[in-house]
Amino acid sequence: SQVSANPVAAVGGAVKKTLGGVANAVRGALRLRRGGVPPQLKEVSKEFNLEVDTLTKIKDEMVLEMDCGLSVGSNSPLLMLPTHLTKLPSGQETGDIIALDLGGTNFRVLKVKLLGAGKWEVDSGKFRVDESLMYAPGEQLFDFIAEKVKEK
Repeated sequence: SQVSANPVAAVGGAVKKTLGGVANAVRGALRLRRGGVPPQLKEVSKEFNLEVDTLTKIKDEMVLEMDCGLSVGSNSPLLMLPTHLTKLPSGQETGDIIALDLGGTNFRVLKVKLLGAGKWEVDSGKFRVDESLMYAPGEQLFDFIAEKVKEK
């Protein structure tokens, strides 16, 4: 795989590969099915047959929206937060990283140990957040978060 100096372009390339991979997986699954494919399934599968030009247009639009979403005062539906990273990782990094995601009903903890030489170890957990905790005083919510991080 090739590393781009432009993170947005790198993401756009990943999106294109992912969409192409999904389309190929659907086509492959249909070919492998024994006894033929029902006509209704053939009809639905046509929606997943995308030409390279179409995938490229989708990727270009996503990259454009990502750029717009990073702009101050943007009205893009894809609002993003800048990471302020000045360069892409080399793979030689070492150390520990913790990522936290608090959604509407779940709290996720991701602990990554970077080992250098492009290697890493991951430990993750997903915890249900009781709705009452979302409306409780902030100290209770942060106690819950701290406890779950400690568990992982």
